[in-house]
Amino acid sequence: MAGSLDGALASAAEREATTVNPKHAAIVAAAGKLFLTKGFASVSMDEIANLASVSKRTVYSHFENKESLFAGVMISVCEESGPRFSLEESDTVDLKTALRNIGLHTCRIIFSEAGMAIYRTTVTEAPRAPSVGQTFFDTGPKGVFEKLSALLAGEKARGAVDVEDVDAASKAFIALVLEPRKMMVMMGIRELPSEDEFTAHVDWLLPNYLRFIGYRPVEEDGTDLSGT
Repeated sequence: MAGSLDGALASAAEREATTVNPKHAAIVAAAGKLFLTKGFASVSMDEIANLASVSKRTVYSHFENKESLFAGVMISVCEESGPRFSLEESDTVDLKTALRNIGLHTCRIIFSEAGMAIYRTTVTEAPRAPSVGQTFFDTGPKGVFEKLSALLAGEKARGAVDVEDVDAASKAFIALVLEPRKMMVMMGIRELPSEDEFTAHVDWLLPNYLRFIGYRPVEEDGTDLSGT
């Protein structure tokens, strides 16, 4: 796992060094390596600075604290986990396509070796460093849940879905996308699923989930299209 995270961060660092700031990229790569090997709570900003070959002052000029640096590591891993994707793209497509895109994007992150390494580190460290768990949630899952809830709320307002609690429904979707595979990988019972495997699962899940939320496509004027 360490090598996989190192590879993802190295790729991100190489890309960022040519497009943004080489020192910023070096700091993120160094932090990711140390967080994974030593744990979030045990790593100091001095160690990160030394490994990145920059001053501690330079580290703080790019990141306010360790939590923001951990978020930077997460963002780099996400950017290297598959095709570029923005949650805002979900506003321009139909609900089924939006759900599929979000589901596949979530799988590509969590079921990448680097993404799973970050997730495992977070689960291990959170009991003694709750801030790392909050940072992980705020940087990743929170935005996904909020976008899903907003999409479902919009469809509910148009009469296209019949669901009482859109927040619960959004969390249920992500749970159904990831489990039980994520739990089994975490426990070492199975290997990471391939792109083909989790894509097939998402495609199987979609019609069942849409039935669960009572989805029936409607025009902007409220015309029911479910029979067309």
